[in-house]
Amino acid sequence: MIHIAICDDDSVQLKRAEKLIQKKAARFCPEIDLFSDGAELIKAVKSTDYTPDLAMLDIHMPGNSGIEVAKALNLLAPECRIIFLTSFLGYATEVYETRHSYFILKSELDDRIDAALSKALENKAQEPRVRFREGRTMQTVTVSELLYLERNLKKTAIVLCGGKKHFTTAKAEELLKDVPPGCFIHCHQSFWVNLDKITGMKAESFVLDTGEEIPISRSRKKEAKEAFFARLERQMEQR
Repeated sequence: MIHIAICDDDSVQLKRAEKLIQKKAARFCPEIDLFSDGAELIKAVKSTDYTPDLAMLDIHMPGNSGIEVAKALNLLAPECRIIFLTSFLGYATEVYETRHSYFILKSELDDRIDAALSKALENKAQEPRVRFREGRTMQTVTVSELLYLERNLKKTAIVLCGGKKHFTTAKAEELLKDVPPGCFIHCHQSFWVNLDKITGMKAESFVLDTGEEIPISRSRKKEAKEAFFARLERQMEQR
């Protein structure tokens, strides 16, 4: 699933873009959110866990222009790709003040949207990612970077392969909701482990490729054992 935000103060253009994106981006299983002004979109990113994979922004809007919104998204949600929409070529040079993927004249939207989506979303749907809020910014890590999650009181530690840790208030179940089943095993009340990082299993723990051991609770031992050996079987089949 790809999360797409469309921001335009013209309600007719907003609905037109939504209908077109729903059709043209069908292969990405888009979930589309509509915003009538830039401040509304920025507020959603700042105050909630909302992080679009792609934002389509009208440049000329009252209040926050699309350029200003893009600059904010570049900081708050750096993984978000940007496509600018406009009726005026005069804005063409200003878009280069931001990181963006494409610039489309609204009169050419039907003809150029396929190329814009392909460029903006290339490789976006391939590797699963975990997105989370840390402080005031949104972070994204790929599943291949992630060792395990540890929930302690009201914080979840996101532990990466290099030893770096991120902390968020989001629960593990929420963080993993877009990750395909079978990538992680909930082996203990407080731990969710990336199965690809497990090299061995002891009576009461998993051994990771870093040498670290993650506890397995008695109530989850059967499920953990089944998941571990199923993974070994898959690896053998792939050889």
